[in-house]
Amino acid sequence: MRLDRKSLRAASYSTVGLELALSVLVGMLGGRWLDGRFATDPVLTFVGLVFGCAAGFRFVYRAATRMRKDADAEPFPSADVGRPARFAMGERHAAGRARRAARDDHPPRTKPPAKGAS
Repeated sequence: MRLDRKSLRAASYSTVGLELALSVLVGMLGGRWLDGRFATDPVLTFVGLVFGCAAGFRFVYRAATRMRKDADAEPFPSADVGRPARFAMGERHAAGRARRAARDDHPPRTKPPAKGAS
């Protein structure tokens, strides 16, 4: 099975959570191992946890900037390909409402008049 570029990008973005969790875990376990080695019980565990969190958030930041670059480089996938410009996303809904109003032989819905107003 051959994967296209879009699928490969999505697969690389799906590992962001795993990278975050593993970096925090490795930092904490490394600090805990150093605490046992140097008898500085909670200090290096905390330092390792902080470094692991920093590394994990660095992964998330890099993935977010890569995702933003990819989104800017690629044109927006639109269902309106090949249709006239007047059927762009916003105008398509207004055109549908106008067609339904004409078909049903009544004007589009409006707000009811306020009580007491005549």
